[in-house]
Amino acid sequence: EEHTGGIVFAKTNAQARREGAAQYSDGDFHSVECFRAKWADIYTPGPVPILALVENGWWHECTGCGRRCSYDEDDGGEPINPVEDSNGLFCTPACQVEFYREKTEIAYLSAVAIDTEKRRLSRILPGCVIAESAHVYTKVHHGVRYVHQIRLNFTFPGCAIGPASWGFNKVGEQPYASVCNGDLAAWELWRATKEIV
Repeated sequence: EEHTGGIVFAKTNAQARREGAAQYSDGDFHSVECFRAKWADIYTPGPVPILALVENGWWHECTGCGRRCSYDEDDGGEPINPVEDSNGLFCTPACQVEFYREKTEIAYLSAVAIDTEKRRLSRILPGCVIAESAHVYTKVHHGVRYVHQIRLNFTFPGCAIGPASWGFNKVGEQPYASVCNGDLAAWELWRATKEIV
């Protein structure tokens, strides 16, 4: 792809082009260009920190807000003051703080929602075995984040084809169970003794 690239540590231009072509151009040696970047030598054998790339004329997308981080361009927004950590590059320290605040909020809301639905499912369908993993999707409306969708997988006596799922696909829906066709007969037999709401 045009304007895509990276730092390759190699002894010759041809070797660098071969490696670059393999990474960025489906092996097409003639569609890549190589330029010597002496400033990157101190990072041998790699990788080069993203912040170092930006400081040396490259651009990178902000992990937090998606903004293009570059010292060569003015996007009309706040000046960049990039910081890098194990999750990527952030355009400003404030954006980095907001990224982690949002991650923490999502993790908390997800944990509460999962716990609530696990307790509800165990109460309604005692004897089912609930999987540890769950899918939770949150949304923001008027500045307030909420759980919009949740899915838990579970098995039940007689379940043979695949796990059933429990939850809702849209906020405001009552949670419901969904079972694959091959397990419907076992489900109907088992649920006859349970109260499904």
